[in-house]
Amino acid sequence: MKKSIAVAALSILASATSNAANYTGQCVYPRERSTTNGNIEFMTPTYIFNEPKAGSSKQLLTSLSSFKVKAEKSGYIQLSTVPDYSKQNPEEGAGEIIGWATAENFRLIELRNCN
Repeated sequence: MKKSIAVAALSILASATSNAANYTGQCVYPRERSTTNGNIEFMTPTYIFNEPKAGSSKQLLTSLSSFKVKAEKSGYIQLSTVPDYSKQNPEEGAGEIIGWATAENFRLIELRNCN
């Protein structure tokens, strides 16, 4: 009985740690910092790529907002929009793919705060 409990506990622990390392399905927010006048700005310039590789075309991310991760590949995460509850229909536009970004420029946030 003790062995089966130990095996179950270890399997739960192993699955919890493997899930934490994966960004897919998680909510992310760009890494930011406060300026001396109290404004918030990007920690580093954050680019959105068309493909998950550095050589693809890119554009600068200008919106400090949360995104949901649809996929992960080679250190890049595919970002999609989340519901905007300031609109009459919050789900309108939610789930649209924005592009790929480097995972290191984002931090994980709780799913309940993903708006």
